[in-house]
Amino acid sequence: MATVQGREVKITLPVSEYPPLFFLPELVPPGILVNRDPTKGSMGGAWVKLLRPVGYRLKGAESYASPVLNSQNFCRFLAKIGHGFAVHSLGLDGFKPILTDFILNGSDDGWCHLVGGTVTFPAAAEDHLHELSLSESVVGSTTFAVVQMRLFANLGSPSYLAVAGALRAD
Repeated sequence: MATVQGREVKITLPVSEYPPLFFLPELVPPGILVNRDPTKGSMGGAWVKLLRPVGYRLKGAESYASPVLNSQNFCRFLAKIGHGFAVHSLGLDGFKPILTDFILNGSDDGWCHLVGGTVTFPAAAEDHLHELSLSESVVGSTTFAVVQMRLFANLGSPSYLAVAGALRAD
């Protein structure tokens, strides 16, 4: 969508002419890790990267907007990555999964309780495309498997966390 001569219009562009911005949400930490109300939390900001210089006006548009980003669906995407990495790393006997209901049913309640971002923003871009790691986080008497993800680390993007499940005691 764009504003042209004061009117909102839909403009279809070839990919070569589309404004090359990359947008990712900066999310607050998962509520379960910081003892926050399960229904509170969401975006803490936005990360935007200009992928190549744009020196032309967009077909006479004064402004333009990309389609909206549904933060719940984005978190569901992160939950799928986190769950898959935890299963790969620990096996299903290594932890009790807690993301599956959100992944399969997309429940509205408490999705930001299990998925979110890191407290600190990564300092710099990395040489590789993506980063995945698994760590433990103790909350009360429960030890959780937490997957940290940094998609497009080579661009200096934010990091995300998915609380994949409770670790099983040996």
